[in-house]
Amino acid sequence: MRVYVANLREPHANITMDEIGQHIDDTYFSWVGSAEEDAIFLLQNTQPGNLG
Repeated sequence: MRVYVANLREPHANITMDEIGQHIDDTYFSWVGSAEEDAIFLLQNTQPGNLG
């Protein structure tokens, strides 16, 4: 998560990481595809307040 959130400007990155941390026990991840560096994949994260 931090890799993607790090693309945000400060202070938004820290605020977003704090929000994620508040709901980490209710967060689910799914991954479809290969883990190779040049692969096409889908990564989805779902948590309260985030339906995507």
